[in-house]
Amino acid sequence: MQRRRVVLQSPRLREEKKRRRRIRLAIFFGILILISVGYYFLVRLSFLNVQSVTVSGAEVTHEDDISKIAFNTMQGYYAGIMPKTNIFFYPKKEIASQIETTFPRIGSLSMSLNGSALQISIKEKDPFALWCSDTPGDCYFLDSAGDIFAKAPDFSDGVYKIFTGAITGDPIGQMFLSETDISHIRVVWTAIQSFGVPVSKIKVVSDKETRISTPSGTDFIIDLGQDATSTAENAGSVLESDQFKNLLPDLDGVDYIDLRFGSKVYFKRKSGAGDATSTASILSGSLG
Repeated sequence: MQRRRVVLQSPRLREEKKRRRRIRLAIFFGILILISVGYYFLVRLSFLNVQSVTVSGAEVTHEDDISKIAFNTMQGYYAGIMPKTNIFFYPKKEIASQIETTFPRIGSLSMSLNGSALQISIKEKDPFALWCSDTPGDCYFLDSAGDIFAKAPDFSDGVYKIFTGAITGDPIGQMFLSETDISHIRVVWTAIQSFGVPVSKIKVVSDKETRISTPSGTDFIIDLGQDATSTAENAGSVLESDQFKNLLPDLDGVDYIDLRFGSKVYFKRKSGAGDATSTASILSGSLG
């Protein structure tokens, strides 16, 4: 039989091994502490952290207000260690979200770093029209994408077209209409204006009824769910017809022209302007 070998260790040898193990552990934790302390100070070096914020592109919005939001958003640390101002980990999306939420006037925003300087470039929304409530003088800027973004000062008539309806509560930051709907309305009013007929107001009554109004009080009634080009062509056919040629450009005496029924266009004369008893007539002969 093979005898089992028994290795005997003296107390002195066992103690030596324990001592070496303690030394290795001490070295390991010492290196770990040095790395942690070095990392702590490294991530706080000025050239690795945002030191300044510059803003370009602001016309109405105050640049200092945007800078303040950026700095406030970068306050604090990640996990209590990494400063949020670190150029590799600064909260870019959160900064953009805070700025855009605070200033609905801002249409687009981009950020870049130039060393330790954070550069914010913005583009403000361009006023396309006004949205006004039923309260006189209570009007707001509306952009071509359908967003209401700022309170508007008083303007003289004709500076901007006026939209009404479809909004409850504080209008700023709300979408009045989709960009597609705004485009639809523009196509139709462009066709109307090409005949010299001025357009001043647009009222959204319901999903199926939008009224494009002239200063003289004539309404062109359209359905935004229908094809814009066809509606515009029908509007043109009406205005160049014998029934309407002599009424251009003011359309005096016409209450409304309803363009929601394809080639059958209904219109109503105002009381005292000819056919006052007829509530609606079919315009025939001018449309196919």
